[in-house]
Amino acid sequence: MVKPAPLRPPGTMSRPRLKGKRLPNLEQILLNTDTQWSNVTLSHWYGESERQVEVTTGLAVMHCQNSRNSARSP
Repeated sequence: MVKPAPLRPPGTMSRPRLKGKRLPNLEQILLNTDTQWSNVTLSHWYGESERQVEVTTGLAVMHCQNSRNSARSP
């Protein structure tokens, strides 16, 4: 996963970038003390009545080399 591509400065002639900088992998996000976590209670988790999990959010772009379409993951 990568960050969204930066905006292209006005007046540039080259092709715009498709990808931004690479994001840290999931293990690095887990170990980072600056990561903000939120508690969420899920109902009907694999047959259980309720389960409390911790989640974090962010913006990423999944870029596919063989396609001009990129999918954004909110």
